[in-house]
Amino acid sequence: MKHLIKILPALGDAGIGLIVSAMMIIWLDVPATFLFVLWVLAWAYLPDLDGAFHFIKTGKAVADLENGRDHREGLHYPLIWTVMFGGLIYFFGINVWLISAYIAIMLHFLHDMIGIGWGIQVFAPFDWGSYKLFSKKWVSADVSLTPAVTRYSKEELREALMKYGEADWIERYFCKLTHVSVVDYGLFIIGVLSISIALI
Repeated sequence: MKHLIKILPALGDAGIGLIVSAMMIIWLDVPATFLFVLWVLAWAYLPDLDGAFHFIKTGKAVADLENGRDHREGLHYPLIWTVMFGGLIYFFGINVWLISAYIAIMLHFLHDMIGIGWGIQVFAPFDWGSYKLFSKKWVSADVSLTPAVTRYSKEELREALMKYGEADWIERYFCKLTHVSVVDYGLFIIGVLSISIALI
């Protein structure tokens, strides 16, 4: 049971992938195939592959609190992904496979900027600060309408992780009803319902 708990934070991204798949199938009349849904799900998860690299390097599943390192340092760069997808669309043309992958990955980034965590490096490589939406500074899992955007410099992010990072964040935010779990489980439920409707 303890190992199953570790997949709970991934349900929100699964929901994002399923919702994007369903939108494309319903709105753009994409053939409802397992391959297409798997493709979109893969892109909804892809940015968190840097978590696997982080684990191999540090032995920490997500954040390395002792050293102030976060797993969102590697593939969580929306501006770089936008340029890459722009190049792919330029060379291969606009198609639902690329558009659905781009939407899934951008929604993953939006999801990572709201709720739990310390934001992502939206403007890398021009600005290595981490941006978070609707959260007060120095709070990992806060929702507040003001300020709309919070920025952490690399030094502030390191300090935040070391001072305020939570080793038990999965149990604290996902094993009971919190604003974080409600959003993530809601995304997953909506995703399952929407893909079910799309496949009918």
